Amino acid sequence: MSMKINEKSICAIEKCFNAMVETLDQYYKEEIGRKVLSNKKERARNCKFNGGTAPFGYSISPDGNYEIDSETGPIVLEIFIRFANGQEVSEISSAIQNRYGFGSQSNATTNKRRIYRILKDRQYIGEYHYKDIVLPDGIPAIVSDELYSKVQNRKKTTQKGRK
Repeated sequence: MSMKINEKSICAIEKCFNAMVETLDQYYKEEIGRKVLSNKKERARNCKFNGGTAPFGYSISPDGNYEIDSETGPIVLEIFIRFANGQEVSEISSAIQNRYGFGSQSNATTNKRRIYRILKDRQYIGEYHYKDIVLPDGIPAIVSDELYSKVQNRKKTTQKGRK
């Protein structure tokens, strides 16, 4: 039995082959995505850093653990203390910029936003967050729960006064 292969047959075989390659390529992309997500979730369950930039006030050890940064950690604590003691964010921003060179004068608005973000971020009381995973005491706390609560209460009071 001899099989005749003509141009039409080759074209059909080529189309079938390309479709199989595309299907396998899509499968592998999805499989790699699942494995990456699974790995990140496993790292999160162990409170490990999952990439990007370390949060202000922290550094990341070679094995992926959060550590309080010796230079920026005290700045975070100072921001919380100053706000809890009644200083306005604009005053805190200026003081931090003058003392540490944190940001620049032309970037004052950004610095104020950054300070507001720092003041509301629960990671500074040691809460680890990754997607839907939240683990209390998962990372080293820079501020105490008491100081954090005092700041949140003051923020509520100052926000009510602005409305």
